[in-house]
Amino acid sequence: LTKKALVDIDGQVFYRTGDLVRLDNDGLLYYVGRKDHQIKLRGQRLEPGEIERCVLEASSLITSCMVVKWGNDHLVAYVQSDEINEKELRKHCESHLPSYMVPSVFTVLKQLPLNANGKVDRQLLPIPNFSRSTTFNDEHCVPLTPLEELLAAVFARAFHVETLSVNASFGQLGGTSIDAISALSLIRQEVYPNMEIGLLLENPSVRQLARALQPLLAGKQGETEEEKEVQRAETITQLIKDQHRPAPSLFIEAVGIVFLICQWLCPILIAYYSSYRLTYLLVPVSHLLSYVVFRRLLFWSNEESERIDLLYSWRYYRWLFLERLWSINNSYWLQHLLGTSFYNSYLRLCGARVGRGVQIYSTWIDAPWLLDVGESTFIGNGTIVSSLLYHDQAYELQPVSIGSHCSIGTRCVLYGEVKMQDYVHMEPMSVVTGCHSSTNGHASIKDRSFAWHQTVYQLVCLLCLASIHGTLLALASLVYGFFVTLWVPAPMALALSWLFWSITGLSVVLLSLKFIVGPLAPGRYPINCYSFLHKLWLRQLLISSFHHSYEVLSSFNAISNVLLRWLGAHIEHDVKLAEFQPVLQFPSNLLQIERSATTFAGVTLVPFEVTSVGDCYVDTITLGSATNLGNVCTLLPGVRLAPNTVVGNLTRVAEEAQCSVANTVLLGIPSRPMPFVMPDPTTSTKDASSSPAFPFLCALIANCSVFLFGKFIFISTYSFLPTIIAPFAQVIVSCVAYHCLVALMGTKSTLTYSETITHVHQFISTTMSQLNVFVGPFLSQTQYLVFLLRALGARIGRDVILPNLGCLTDPHLVTIGDHVRLHAGASLQSHTFEQRLFKLAPVTVNHSSVLMSYSNVLAGSTLHGRNRLLPFTLVMKNDQLLLNTMKTEGGIYMDESNANDSLLIASNKNVEQSTAVAAAERSLQSVPFFSLVKDLFQLLAPKNIVCYILVPGISN
Repeated sequence: LTKKALVDIDGQVFYRTGDLVRLDNDGLLYYVGRKDHQIKLRGQRLEPGEIERCVLEASSLITSCMVVKWGNDHLVAYVQSDEINEKELRKHCESHLPSYMVPSVFTVLKQLPLNANGKVDRQLLPIPNFSRSTTFNDEHCVPLTPLEELLAAVFARAFHVETLSVNASFGQLGGTSIDAISALSLIRQEVYPNMEIGLLLENPSVRQLARALQPLLAGKQGETEEEKEVQRAETITQLIKDQHRPAPSLFIEAVGIVFLICQWLCPILIAYYSSYRLTYLLVPVSHLLSYVVFRRLLFWSNEESERIDLLYSWRYYRWLFLERLWSINNSYWLQHLLGTSFYNSYLRLCGARVGRGVQIYSTWIDAPWLLDVGESTFIGNGTIVSSLLYHDQAYELQPVSIGSHCSIGTRCVLYGEVKMQDYVHMEPMSVVTGCHSSTNGHASIKDRSFAWHQTVYQLVCLLCLASIHGTLLALASLVYGFFVTLWVPAPMALALSWLFWSITGLSVVLLSLKFIVGPLAPGRYPINCYSFLHKLWLRQLLISSFHHSYEVLSSFNAISNVLLRWLGAHIEHDVKLAEFQPVLQFPSNLLQIERSATTFAGVTLVPFEVTSVGDCYVDTITLGSATNLGNVCTLLPGVRLAPNTVVGNLTRVAEEAQCSVANTVLLGIPSRPMPFVMPDPTTSTKDASSSPAFPFLCALIANCSVFLFGKFIFISTYSFLPTIIAPFAQVIVSCVAYHCLVALMGTKSTLTYSETITHVHQFISTTMSQLNVFVGPFLSQTQYLVFLLRALGARIGRDVILPNLGCLTDPHLVTIGDHVRLHAGASLQSHTFEQRLFKLAPVTVNHSSVLMSYSNVLAGSTLHGRNRLLPFTLVMKNDQLLLNTMKTEGGIYMDESNANDSLLIASNKNVEQSTAVAAAERSLQSVPFFSLVKDLFQLLAPKNIVCYILVPGISN
């Protein structure tokens, strides 16, 4: 069979695809059909045999079945049976097949026509009677009202069909996510300007949508001119108030930046010039203790900091200095202490109240002195504990209280005045604010404390790791001396020693994982058992300790796949991984990735899941062929994805949400399949780049060369220029490099994989990464970061607070108005990488908007002003949020002047909305200029609008 499918032409082997084409005089090929019976319908390649098997399984009365394509838009199933109910057939197919594979018409025959050989003669099959179809053209499926007629015309244009049933969903019509957005846009233009995407997803047929829109249109017609005048007056009042808002102090911010640099650099310089090597151990001690000292000097009592205050006040700048000190000094060093009692002790020094047996695996804590954690509580990796909450002109710091025996999963967000009672279990990617109690009663969770010998084991591991780092630094110093003796310039010698340190550190991690940590068996383990410590805690410690070594591995390179295979992972060819470290965190022997799968930035494969009874659950993760994992999605143990599955941005996929059907879009928290048809991968632009003869060796040489050249330029900048001028020179070099990259891309909005992932792009990415590591943290949340992003091409207004340099993925395509605030983890993403096609589109966020942690605005979107996106909110590609909208994970609160809701992914049900509204109202009462916002909350508290879940994050 294989030999028949291959053909040798001029010494090259070609594969017979089975497509029939026509060759014209210009040498162009035109697709005609298939040599076999495979068909293509609405961009999808279908196997009729799969549909025929499903029909045959519907009833024992069916003796034969034949499925054919009729015209361009329909599938027809010819069923041989004496007695069968067509409605039962359709119901069976709809429950077992994707909507685009369900036949439009079922034609029941007593005998299928046969040819002389006894096979079904397709030419003699009768013409299907569409007038009898339960889906098309019966008396109940034609438009009955003018609104249905208007919507039917919109659907016909958007979904590219000539005739349709008003009872057919857009999934049955073969609609893709692009078609759904097109329909949304047309409805907003021609029917209802405040149309919500959630309303379209909840009412996918013409008739359902018409019934849902009818009362909204009636309400819109009843709007009076006086109400419009009130809206205009409120807008004018807000503009007047904007003239008297607080302004940032560039002087205070500059002094703070200089002081942060000095306190970070001084211990390093002292250790460098000291003749005693052991003085290097004083660097982490000095950095960690400096936070404790400054915290007690700046906030000597918790009561002083628990309050609402104006932005840019003296108290705000004191908090900002401490927050930057924690991020710059502590984050790296504390990565080594996560999950240990030593981390808990340090948090107590910083003012936190941490009980016995607590395991904390996150350093995202912006005010540790306001943290209170009960006994035997577990806090997962990537969880944001945010005491700070930005408002338009003010901020507030609120305590976070977590009870005993609680379990908080990976990537949760705790913000506001959190009061979590005992025995609460939070799933990964949950949002908690206000009071939260256990829904399962007092579950029996054992003590999670480590025994004394387990604590000694952790201490021994930390000491061994410190000695390994010291040995590697000594070896790197010897390498530097060796190259200097060869008359190699000092900057190049330093760059070579840096490369040596990175490769050696990566080797130490891989060898330790292979021969010390070893494989892990699926199952359930107590969190304080030896297996957990040795297989999971030690793995996390090794990987996080050497995370700077992974810079030598660029995105989407072939080296990562080879290294993971060596560790025991099953990874097939043509797999592209955007980031190596998150995949390495997952036990390699439990990872299976099939061919052509792609992961993007921020993807997390959770190594273990904490169960409701307090154990950790470990299982295999399987990614089917051509799977795409979107930005900041989370996959839990036990997940098995079918081929061609797209997991959207900010999506949590758990074991119970198994995806067994190919070509599925999974979105939301928790994930749910979307009624979209996946675009056929064969219709995408093909990548014409050829693979090198030795991909691993070529990738290794290319990565080392790019890394070496980038470090050489960086070191040269700081070697030949004065210390004060060198950072400015680095900024100039990075800006020039970034603008060169923009010029290379030109005006193209779509690029292929080979056009995007090049050595030039990798070098510029390395340059920008160095800027983000060595300059960005000191400028974070100041106006100097805004100046830097403006130099990179971003159009940013006044009084804007941004968390870091990476929050804007493509600065030259971003426009931000005045008074916009972004919390940690929020991002404006001006590109997508759909089916390995890099697509660019501008993003606009207008004035006075607040984007909270892990909120994500995709390419082409516009926020029209005074929008608030609560955690895990996703604004879909090309969508718009009109003025005065507030998006939450559990509901939508909006201004009376604007009843519009736009696109939102926010499926999390863990926020108690009334508590959130009440807390916000209490906070605003103490600030006079928030009276307008207070009135807004009073108006909106009784009218909670249900959140409509799920839109594609990375697919069209």
